[in-house]
Amino acid sequence: KVPNVIKLVTNHGTVIYSFQLYLPAPSISSIALDSSGTIITINGNNFAGVKKITFPVPGNDTALAYIVNKTFTQIVAAIPPGVAFTDSLRVFCTFGTAAYTYPPPMTISSVSNENAVAGTTLLINGSNFIGVNQVTFPGGLQGINLQTISVTQLSVVVPSGITAPDSLKISGPLGTATASQP
Repeated sequence: KVPNVIKLVTNHGTVIYSFQLYLPAPSISSIALDSSGTIITINGNNFAGVKKITFPVPGNDTALAYIVNKTFTQIVAAIPPGVAFTDSLRVFCTFGTAAYTYPPPMTISSVSNENAVAGTTLLINGSNFIGVNQVTFPGGLQGINLQTISVTQLSVVVPSGITAPDSLKISGPLGTATASQP
């Protein structure tokens, strides 16, 4: 609530200069979900004066609660309930709006052993492993004893019967991710 004028008073008179203060629009550089899939961390710049955060979910699409850090570079928000459709989350601030693709896709960055035999436990590393409910091996074989260790790591036991090389796939509510073949 600062006036938008500068007033300079001297022995020779008074000068008034009007100005307008503009900050750069907000921008989002990355997002990360917590292991429950209900809290999101939004990283970026210029998150001053956040008015609301919206998600592509049916019904009430506004963040349930959020906290902005003191440097206006990070927001931690509670995601509203509902199954997300592919669109963008949006952060509405005093000086503009920032958007980022949501929900974030799952990705596989590495698999602990590309040549594992049946019965071996694999660690699958990546991002956004929220609600992963299936690991598919070559030939459509389902992994055994799937366990989510964190939002970035899964473990699964290799099934028997794999006969052809192909890519490993994981599936869940955020879609499907495929490991690159060596």
